[in-house]
Amino acid sequence: MSRYSAKVLANSLPAVGASLCLLVLSAVFSQPNWIDDFGDYLVKHHSRVLKSKNEEILQHLKSGQTENVMTFLDEPFWKNVLKGDRNYPAKRLLLSNLCSQLHKDKDYHNLRRWASEWQRLDERDIEAIAYWYYALHHSSDRHEEGLRGLIREYNRFPKHERLHLLLIAAYRENGNSQAAEALLTKRTKEIAGSISSGWELFWKIGSKQDEHKLHSRVYSISSDADGMHYISFRLPSNLLRLRLDPPSYSSLELSAIQFEIDGIVYSILTNDFHLNQMLRRHNSIVSTGKEDPYFEFDPRSYLQNHETFSGDMALRFRVTLSIGDDRVPLSRFR
Repeated sequence: MSRYSAKVLANSLPAVGASLCLLVLSAVFSQPNWIDDFGDYLVKHHSRVLKSKNEEILQHLKSGQTENVMTFLDEPFWKNVLKGDRNYPAKRLLLSNLCSQLHKDKDYHNLRRWASEWQRLDERDIEAIAYWYYALHHSSDRHEEGLRGLIREYNRFPKHERLHLLLIAAYRENGNSQAAEALLTKRTKEIAGSISSGWELFWKIGSKQDEHKLHSRVYSISSDADGMHYISFRLPSNLLRLRLDPPSYSSLELSAIQFEIDGIVYSILTNDFHLNQMLRRHNSIVSTGKEDPYFEFDPRSYLQNHETFSGDMALRFRVTLSIGDDRVPLSRFR
């Protein structure tokens, strides 16, 4: 290539580059939807990565590994997340679970630190305030201030679950069992009043017309003199599936579960159940405050023993309420 040709080529390169940039910009701005789609992709990708990381961290907490979570929250990214930011709900969830685990571990030094950090982000968050005063209650120099703070905030927000539980714990630790039991009884009565309704029964019938149809009805539970609770219903003998949903977000244990048909009572093993958002515990099943708890089973092995069948059935069980670390039979308040 001659010197003249090389010079011409060199001088033309900026013009070619500028032309290419103009073409790219023209293509981009002529497709505004593409810009929006790309932006949405970046946001969704970031959210997926963050959600995955948060789930990993929460798993650490479930196994009691609080150090990993505290290190994670100390990273610059999380330190810069403030109330009102897109990622603040995720940060608050981590702080709530961390403080809960630190409370279980009786690590009051770190509980005080992270409850204080949480309050700095949101001074009106009642859960953060409750943990702060409870940690203060376990300090050597501000013990009484912590208890007074819990009592004051409870009087302001008597329906707040975490505040209620921490005040019960503080009373017991102070040796004031009478005040603790009075608070526990008051809370149990409130829960007992609401937990009796909102039990939803689902069933599936073996007919071509209703082959894939799920029927349902909402019930209130009744109780008998033996401390058992039950739901009575009338269904046809070609029953395929039965499912019972306790009230949403309830924390309770169902034990001694029975299926009654025409007055004959059968005990049911929990191994026969399909569970959703419930756990097996020995021969009981437990709901832990999730949105959609239920158990489901196949009733046909019980129904086949009945040659004549009126359709009268009942599900019977004992109910124990879970209130913090306390377990209270519902029959005491029914």
